[in-house]
Amino acid sequence: MTNELQGVQFGAGWFDEERDEIFSFRWMGREAEVTLAPGGAYLAFHAYSEFVDASQVLTVRTGGALLAELPLLHQWTPYGVELPAGAGAVTFTLNKLFPREYYPDDSRALGIRVAEVRRHGDAEAHGAARAFHANAVLNVSETLERAVVLRSHPLSLGIDLHAKCNMVPLCVYCHFEVDKVAEGPFGDAVVDAAALEGYGEFLRAARHLVNCSIGEPLLHPRLGEVLDLLERRGKFLEMSTNGLSLTRRAVEQLAGRKIFLYVSLDAGTREIYARIRNERFDLIVEQLKALAALRRGRGGWPKLYMVFMPMQVNRCDLAAYFHLCRDLEADAIVLRPLNVLEKRQPVVRRADYAFEYHREHLTPAEQEALFGEAMRLSEATGVRVLNQFFFGSPTGTQAAGEGAGVASPSGVEAKPDLGHGRLPLCREPWQNYYILRRGIMPCCYGGDKIAPMDRWEEAWNSRALHEIRAHLADGRFSRYCLESLACPIVQRHALQRKPDSAEMRQPAWLRLAKAVNRAALGLPGRAWRRLKG
Repeated sequence: MTNELQGVQFGAGWFDEERDEIFSFRWMGREAEVTLAPGGAYLAFHAYSEFVDASQVLTVRTGGALLAELPLLHQWTPYGVELPAGAGAVTFTLNKLFPREYYPDDSRALGIRVAEVRRHGDAEAHGAARAFHANAVLNVSETLERAVVLRSHPLSLGIDLHAKCNMVPLCVYCHFEVDKVAEGPFGDAVVDAAALEGYGEFLRAARHLVNCSIGEPLLHPRLGEVLDLLERRGKFLEMSTNGLSLTRRAVEQLAGRKIFLYVSLDAGTREIYARIRNERFDLIVEQLKALAALRRGRGGWPKLYMVFMPMQVNRCDLAAYFHLCRDLEADAIVLRPLNVLEKRQPVVRRADYAFEYHREHLTPAEQEALFGEAMRLSEATGVRVLNQFFFGSPTGTQAAGEGAGVASPSGVEAKPDLGHGRLPLCREPWQNYYILRRGIMPCCYGGDKIAPMDRWEEAWNSRALHEIRAHLADGRFSRYCLESLACPIVQRHALQRKPDSAEMRQPAWLRLAKAVNRAALGLPGRAWRRLKG
């Protein structure tokens, strides 16, 4: 950290500097002191609390005078404190520590991680940090209260940057044509920096943005302007790419940006890649090597997450994938589940392989074996694993940037709760929101849209979202959730449900009707609703 060069000196209560995936930081104990050189009227810093319920509070004082009491948020979050004239030493005090049960082999008493401590005079930046924090605390409070109507805005915003893809032929599991039909009149909608600015409070309130395009974002003609906007606003961006467009120009554009870049490769060898996509494996690997070399000198940004979707076609390639990712200096391998679909998909023949979608899912036993192999390979190669099969689980992988990995539920009950027990079954409809060409989605695994793209503002507190939140608040899934078959949370609860569960059980005729309705793009259902009403 260069804080000393910025006129900030760390006094008593701080531990030695460390580095995680995002920042160089210092742990503090119960109380710590920083000394500030004369300068601007504001103190800014990032902090990371291990608690998810904002129950850990940081008190900031100078000369005994109270400056702020800040409920702390999970993940890295910016904070701002106004300083009185002549302020020098500032004291940070926590109401509670990170429970020692989570780091039994560490003799230190740890509180929070703190990074990027600085003094400045930018009133606008200070106001933005304060406004972000106020909304975030309100959002966490409304999530814990299971409020149905929200006054806060979501902490994560899904966006749809680009609608065209350069993968020819399409990936064997892709449903590009169906998704393009779903986009309807918004297929050509322009999503650029000006459009994102137009999202107003939804953009200002978001800690990070997630690109959920059915398309290749690196093809966006004004991507640089979008990245500049997000950098000015201090936002993190999650973005997925197939890797084909990682040209030298694209790599230069991405290097040094606060981006979590997901590269969907799914194969560690050219033979398996050819079965899934095409013959351009070697080209993509060379481009990824160029990215690895350039980001070394740009603070390790963008973070490189290599996606592996375990299927029958590639399960034999896991070891090769880990070794490839080690060579590419990847930050993590992401295990991502293949979506569950009701409608039987046609067989796709590629290279020497016949890809039958409904036969490609691994069984629970095969998944468990693969997860164990992944952990062994992770230890052998040093490549971290993020397992999205555990999406929504307190002990599983969280969103990119949270620092969680594959975790076993064994023994977790013996540790103090960090607030997970106060959360609803799923946080998505409270804390995440997706403004996409194919419609407004309440979660990343949503099946059907709840409103068209241009109704994004009113849909946040629409009847559809109220119903979803109300069911989750009551510990149940709404019909929308139950029909979103790809959701790992719903799948886990379906496996755990009692055989006579009225909520999860549906008659065969209803399942058949839904399948027919989806196959016909919802036309029968719309016709039936018109006849009824």
